[in-house]
Amino acid sequence: MEGVSEDLTQELQTVADDIGKDWKRLLRRLGLKDVDNVLDQVEHSYKDDLVEMAYQGLRKWRQQEGKEATLQKLLVALEKICRRDLTDKLFADRAVDTSTERTALTHRPSDPDTEQTVPKQLMSEDTPCSARSEKQKCLPRLLKTLKERLTVRRRAVIGIH
Repeated sequence: MEGVSEDLTQELQTVADDIGKDWKRLLRRLGLKDVDNVLDQVEHSYKDDLVEMAYQGLRKWRQQEGKEATLQKLLVALEKICRRDLTDKLFADRAVDTSTERTALTHRPSDPDTEQTVPKQLMSEDTPCSARSEKQKCLPRLLKTLKERLTVRRRAVIGIH
């Protein structure tokens, strides 16, 4: 994925299929320009099809961002709206070759001989209180997922299945 322009068509469809009512929050988190106008246009054009509204909104984001529209940006936005289920699904659908990118997204490097991993900073001091509360709700689930992934990775490294 490094240095290669990504075709996110499949990933956008996967997200659209399962994002449900969170599609607007995702587009706002992705930084879609003129977001309210785009949301209104998409809702008007595809008012009876939630999946298509989400997909078309994500396509607009990809068009606006061009080469800057990356899987990593999509994953970060999904994390920020507490949709870890979708990040997991995207990684399950991708080739195993994404382990480096996933590691960079989910945690800082750790000593492989210890059980400690250090999650990336989830909140900054200038994060609004309402956003902090939302992220704090996700933190226990995120920590559990990170621990499970670390265990799986260690088993794979030492050859236990």
